[in-house]
Amino acid sequence: MIMTCVKMRTNLFIKNLHFYNSLLLKNKHMYMLCKDINTAFFIDDSPIIQKEEYIKPVVDSKYKHFYERTDNFINTMESNLPVDNRYLMYHNLKTLTFSNYNSINIFKQLYAHIFCGGCYRFRRNDIFINNRLVNEHDWILYHELLHMASSYKNKHSIYIHSGFCNDAIGHAINEGYTELLTERYFNDEKEEEKCAYGYYTNIAKIIENIVGRETMTNLYFKADLNGLIKELNKYAKKNDIIDFLLNLDAKFYFDFKLSILFYNNNDFLIDNINHFIINTYINKLNLDNVSTDLIVYNSLQLNNELNLINQKSAKETDNRNIIKLIKNKKQRTQL
Repeated sequence: MIMTCVKMRTNLFIKNLHFYNSLLLKNKHMYMLCKDINTAFFIDDSPIIQKEEYIKPVVDSKYKHFYERTDNFINTMESNLPVDNRYLMYHNLKTLTFSNYNSINIFKQLYAHIFCGGCYRFRRNDIFINNRLVNEHDWILYHELLHMASSYKNKHSIYIHSGFCNDAIGHAINEGYTELLTERYFNDEKEEEKCAYGYYTNIAKIIENIVGRETMTNLYFKADLNGLIKELNKYAKKNDIIDFLLNLDAKFYFDFKLSILFYNNNDFLIDNINHFIINTYINKLNLDNVSTDLIVYNSLQLNNELNLINQKSAKETDNRNIIKLIKNKKQRTQL
């Protein structure tokens, strides 16, 4: 019982460290201290997932449209995933609920901006959708349903595993890969220019190319961040992998939660992310016995690709900040 309480208190502490990490970016020593504290508790065994069967939920008529789209989601998953990658989905569907809001209340307006129109709340197992974005409900819903289908809560709800993140680490790679799968499975339902996570989707795609599509998809739907780290550990040191994930998370927090408040100078994060990806890719090619000339060529191509991704990301961040300012001014006027 005492150990459970300690873990719960520790969990509440580490959940907030990404925020502090982001604020302390210019002080690298403080950032590294937070990183060491942050990762001391996150390494957990891979989830043990039980077999589940699909039981059709009772439909709440208020959210009939959401349940209809959920049926389409289930059919798509069953067409694309082996059965053992669907157990978490079947388990969570039994208690999944939906809710929405109109962003009338000022606190809900702030919540809407942070979560870009919707979110999956792990501990409640519900999907929260912004009614202001009625024309975009479907692609938001499919993204959140993927979070639902890849989320695992242990017996005491101390740790939440969702795709490639838990309470302490992996939020950015998880959002990027979830968006990549949304595009892959529901391309007809989603307009590419609406993608909120372009940079992180591209980074996740590169990591998938290193690990392998089938392997990474299997790990995602088993909520196995530990497994992803083990796969990357074939080509990179474990500590470097954790650094990479935390650097990506810190950039994510700046892009989506702090960029409107602070000057977004995170060049050292981008440099670290790029350095890890290129080194890991080179190590993989060496282990695959690729010729030196081809390694040089492919590495330069990857470097150019990363530069383009970074340029596009900077433009996307600037555009988001302008849109947020306009919306905030408009809403203050309405209030």
